[in-house]
Amino acid sequence: MKSLVTVCLVLFAAAFLVPKSHANSTYCVSLNFFCDTLEYTQMPIGGASTPMILKDGSWDWQCLGAPYDTNIMGYRRGPTRILATRPVDNTTSPPTPYAATIMFAFLGNPSGTFDLWETTGDPDDGGSTVLLLTSAFTRTPGPCTFLRSKNRNEPRLMDFVKSR
Repeated sequence: MKSLVTVCLVLFAAAFLVPKSHANSTYCVSLNFFCDTLEYTQMPIGGASTPMILKDGSWDWQCLGAPYDTNIMGYRRGPTRILATRPVDNTTSPPTPYAATIMFAFLGNPSGTFDLWETTGDPDDGGSTVLLLTSAFTRTPGPCTFLRSKNRNEPRLMDFVKSR
């Protein structure tokens, strides 16, 4: 019985006494001039001053209102959040991955600018990393409401990337 009481006290302390800055938090990122949305959960990997892992993320790059469109992951160090993925076009048969990895570097809280990078591998092996664009974003707490009408008339970010 004594161990059950101890376990309950520890769980209570973890649930109610740990500051929110140390808890997992979900965010929605809207790209201001594109129809895309990104959602991720931030998880601490140490104390308040240590980096955070951004996990369980998704990027609705096809603007279909699908929160599961393409997985995305990354990390946060200070005010900068880095998210990367390789989009897969599920409208083709078989599904076709994009030829390069796409990386977002978000700076600002809750809004600011992001740099969009494309990398085709290690530069020592003939790959390259290119800055494609700098644009604006807005980040809000909580999951995305993917079916919302905001930005649906804007172009898809990957259409811009593919047209370069």
